[in-house]
Order: sequence, then C-alpha cells, then structure tokens
Amino acid sequence: MRPRALAYYSVPGHVPEGQVHRWRAELRTFALQEGLEIAAVYVDRVGTGGAGFGALIEALRRRQVRFVVVPSLDHLTRVVGDDGRLAKSVLEHRFGVRVCSVAAAGRRAGRA
Repeated sequence: MRPRALAYYSVPGHVPEGQVHRWRAELRTFALQEGLEIAAVYVDRVGTGGAGFGALIEALRRRQVRFVVVPSLDHLTRVVGDDGRLAKSVLEHRFGVRVCSVAAAGRRAGRA
C-alpha cells in the first residue's frame, strides 16, 4: 500500500482554467512518481476565504497521512500570507507531515 497524501492548491482570479487542470495533473503525476496515493484534493479559489485550506487542516487532524503535495509553496502563501516556507514549517511540525512542492522537485531534478 502506498503512503497517503493530501493535495492542495490555490487559484488566483486571473488563472485560466487550463492552468488549474495542469496543476491537478502535475499533482497526480508527482504523487505517482513518488509512490504516493492522493487521498483528497483541497482547493481555494478567489473569494472562498481559505475554506479549502481550512478543510485541509481539518483533514490533517482526522487522517493518518504523511504527505501534503502542492504545485509550489506559492500556493500556501495565498492563504497564509508569508513566503510559503513558514506555512510549510507549521504544517510539518504541527501535523508531522512532509510538504512536497512539485516545482521544487522539478528544480532539483533540473526540469524547471
């Protein structure tokens, strides 16, 4: 059985729907490559007031997952308002998960 992960992304108002579909596909591809199973995907859109992030936090409280996958740490900044590293650190320390950024993994592999 593959380790379970939760996925999260935040959609600003100016992003075309095609990009949203690419993010979702990138999350699933990354999870497969890393041997993870995405149990649920949480999304925030402009005007949702962070409801998706709030649902992610609630899911982390209830579920036994070890990973949170995001397209990039920028997706965490749209809700938390930092540079993404603080939100990553809080999630990792508070919930004992590893936050995985698809973009950071691509840079490390020379793909970005």
